[in-house]
Amino acid sequence: MWVFDEMAETSRAHTIGVAVDIDGPVEALGLQAALDIVSARHLVLRCTGVLDEDARLWMEDTGAGPRLHRHGAVPYGPLEQEIIARPVDLVDRPAWRAHLWSADTADRHTLLLMFHHAILDDESIGILIDELQEAYAAAVDRRTVDLPAAVADYRDYTTAMRELADAPPVDAVRFWRSYLAGAARQAPYSADHTRPRFGISQGAEVRRDIDAVSATALRELASVWRVTPFAMLVAVLAGALAEWGGRDTLTLGVAVNQRELVEPGSVAIGMYSDLVVLRLAAHRPLARLAEDAFAALLDALDHVIPYASILHVLRDERAAGAAADLAPVTLALTRGGGPVRHAGGTMWRLRGLSMPSISRELGFVVREEPDRLHVALTYAQDVYCADRATRLLDTFVTTLTRLPAELDQCGGNAP
Repeated sequence: MWVFDEMAETSRAHTIGVAVDIDGPVEALGLQAALDIVSARHLVLRCTGVLDEDARLWMEDTGAGPRLHRHGAVPYGPLEQEIIARPVDLVDRPAWRAHLWSADTADRHTLLLMFHHAILDDESIGILIDELQEAYAAAVDRRTVDLPAAVADYRDYTTAMRELADAPPVDAVRFWRSYLAGAARQAPYSADHTRPRFGISQGAEVRRDIDAVSATALRELASVWRVTPFAMLVAVLAGALAEWGGRDTLTLGVAVNQRELVEPGSVAIGMYSDLVVLRLAAHRPLARLAEDAFAALLDALDHVIPYASILHVLRDERAAGAAADLAPVTLALTRGGGPVRHAGGTMWRLRGLSMPSISRELGFVVREEPDRLHVALTYAQDVYCADRATRLLDTFVTTLTRLPAELDQCGGNAP
């Protein structure tokens, strides 16, 4: 959705970025051509935000993607920190930036891409990198780009979602009001530091990899228990949060991918992800938690409305001394093609960037890759200390690594 507070702190908290380390000779003109080709394919990559008479943000086509900023003969570390410290605003033209750093040698480069999170979600970043690689290889090889046909106009999707936010279905409003009754009055997790007043925190990140054996066990156990792998991840996180935070009941924001509303199997780039809130009784066996999470996901998807509308439904309860956020903890599942890729005689290695400001206290992202699961926890370091955040991630990861034994014990029998 394109409705955000335009305070500087909020813009900073909604800035995301990725780095692509490139080995091999890079043709800067070819890279600029790739940026132009991909931007021409996806409306949202050419857009800026404009305010209407009701002070709401809409997107306007600027007609072009970003210009490639080239940097050389400077130390990389300070340059990266300088780039990620500058927030991307929705009114930038367009709302993302591209920087290419080159070492003194001709075969070591880093492409830094910075975005406002309102223009694309995690899955879109993977699609963008794939398309940039193909477009760059085509430019270098002087051949035609081999990419799928362009998808539907992103404005159709944003218009439909805004209409849904302005007039949510009555049954959905009733469902969320009943399902989350009392949730806004739940006390926040115990903090190590005083929470910032406006909910914008200094971000830090810890990461772990899950081996292929455990990743396979996750999928197989989900099949045995007749749930989805994502429901399994929700259950594992709920159990970890219960142990870490001492909660009997918890709310969890989960990212829902709505690309299928555009076109089945679409490779569309945009902000197609939104949060739905799940409420779970946490202290239960994993099989029961997975069952409950799956049922809760189905109910939420049957009554899906924008997260902002869920907050609006509960506005009276939240105004009466309630928590500032229903979903201080979020979980997203994304798919990646692997960290190492090849294009135009170069090797690309994708890595995430730890952003300086975030708007969620705890955000889990699980990325499916061909030979593993990659888990990243972004946490508010002015709310939680590093040791405590790491302990939560390790509890989550430890449960995942025990799934092969859980699969052996259940012997293929549903709960």
